[in-house]
Amino acid sequence: EAEAEIVRAVLTCDRGLSRSQRECIFLAIAGANRSSYCVAAHREMLRSLGMPESQSAQIAVDHRRAGLLERDAALLDYTLKLSQRPTRLAHADVSALRRLGFGDDEILDAVIVSGLARFMCMLSLGLGVQPDFEPPAAGRRSRHGHWTAAPSAYPAPTFDSAEQSAPGDGAGEEGAGRVRSVPLDPEQFPPFAVLRRAFGFV
Repeated sequence: EAEAEIVRAVLTCDRGLSRSQRECIFLAIAGANRSSYCVAAHREMLRSLGMPESQSAQIAVDHRRAGLLERDAALLDYTLKLSQRPTRLAHADVSALRRLGFGDDEILDAVIVSGLARFMCMLSLGLGVQPDFEPPAAGRRSRHGHWTAAPSAYPAPTFDSAEQSAPGDGAGEEGAGRVRSVPLDPEQFPPFAVLRRAFGFV
């Protein structure tokens, strides 16, 4: 229940970064970590906030081609570097955000959201969880590591378990590499009830 409260508090905070900026950070990091559940969940949240589905799908693939304002694209540059290559961060990265008008409170928000996103991605991948709603249409990952898009829209990434495992380690088997997650009714499991009340789905 504490975990669900943290998610609600971090994503729905009414100070610092906007709700949309927080969701975009979460989505970009989910895409970088190949978490199908987190990509689907945060695309759904952005859809509820009014973002076109094609734009949210592209954020998960390559946010620099998603038509974002330069300020918001730079914010995602920073959070992706923080989440994927934290030892390469330098004072210049923070200074670049300040030059674009971000205050220290907003940069702190970005760091907190990035940390939560990494945690939730690892949790969803480890448990193999599935969303309780119909996710957007899926795309395919090429052998070069790029995502292909349908002619009319950018599809949401999906991730084959075989891509995430080494040869001969049981990849491709049902539930391979995961702890089995148990379906729970939000009415009977308080943490899910918190998320359902805050976001409308689990």
